[in-house]
This record gives sequence, C-alpha cells and structure tokens, in this order.
Amino acid sequence: MKGTFIIVLLLCIFTDTIAQERCDTLNSVTIYSGKKKHKRLLGKGTRFPGGVTQWTPDKVGAEVGSVINVRHPFEVEEIQFSTQLNSIDSLKLKVEIRCTEKLDSSILEKPIEIDVPKGEKQKFRIVPEKQLIIEPGVYFFAVQLANCRQSKDTDEMQKECILFPLYFKASYIRSGKGEELEKIPVNLGVKVKGIEYR
Repeated sequence: MKGTFIIVLLLCIFTDTIAQERCDTLNSVTIYSGKKKHKRLLGKGTRFPGGVTQWTPDKVGAEVGSVINVRHPFEVEEIQFSTQLNSIDSLKLKVEIRCTEKLDSSILEKPIEIDVPKGEKQKFRIVPEKQLIIEPGVYFFAVQLANCRQSKDTDEMQKECILFPLYFKASYIRSGKGEELEKIPVNLGVKVKGIEYR
C-alpha cells in the first residue's frame, strides 16, 4: 500500500514544474502494488426458468441488490444485467454502491445511470467512466428505479412495467431512502467483474 499514490504524486510534481494550473486538470489514478487477479465480485446465481420480477412506475426509489463482503481492494471494470421487457416511458435505472453502515450515502463520486428504452429483451454492459475502486468492507450493491415518466392515470400506470429475469440467489430490497433492507431469496441477476488487488 506504500506505493499506492506515488505515480499521482510524481505526475503532479512534474506538471507543477511546467505549469502550476495544469496539475488541477489531471484525473487521479490509484495504483496498487502486489498481485492482481481478474475476478467476479458478484455473480448472477441460478436462473429461474421463465421467472420474472416486475417493477411499475410507482416504485421510483426502490432498490434491489446484494450485500457483498469485499475482502481486498477491488477495481470494478464491468457491470452486467438484462431485462425481459420494458414498457415504461423515459425509464432511468441507477447502479448504487452503499456501505451497509451508511445505507443512504453512495460511495460513488458520479452516479452510474442507465437509460432503458422501451422494448423486449435487452442486455446492459456498464463500464465506469472513471476508475472505481471499492475498498475492503461490507457494501449494498443495488439497482435502483431512479426515474421515469409517470402517467396521471393510475390504471394506465399499473399497466406499464419493467420485467427482469429472476435468479435464485439471496438479495435485499428496500422501498426507498431511509428504509431498512429486507432479505428475499431471489435477485435480478446482476454480475460485477473486475480486478482484485492483494
């Protein structure tokens, strides 16, 4: 861990000798010395044949996800999940990573948002725009129904939905900010891959 920030420090010192103001424009990058291994941080579980779970527009703010014990620093390279059907207009999902001790605070500097167009089966592969390293700890890794266009007609709104394939794997749900996590036996099939540093 001693060499973690050496490269960033050297870049700033070098840039400072050329032009002081340019150091502020560099993006910081964390470098870990030691072994690294490509690994899956979160797996889907076993597919429930024909099973789906449904969200409707009135569920804005609801979250479904897994509690993960991260034992070593982990750099997230890719997040994957899929949908079976979406009939909700202007639907936006959000990936959130929250420390279980502070469930209402995201560890992300910039939200990871996904626009979901109307349509049948879709696969989503999200690559973080900036380096995303999760330090050791226990986290709630969730997908949230962030926003959508809601109809004033309640009956019409109940007809709109997003369907996710269902997987056998314990997960947690909560209806919104400030709510407690509730354990359930199934999940949405989110997969997280990246590099583990030791």
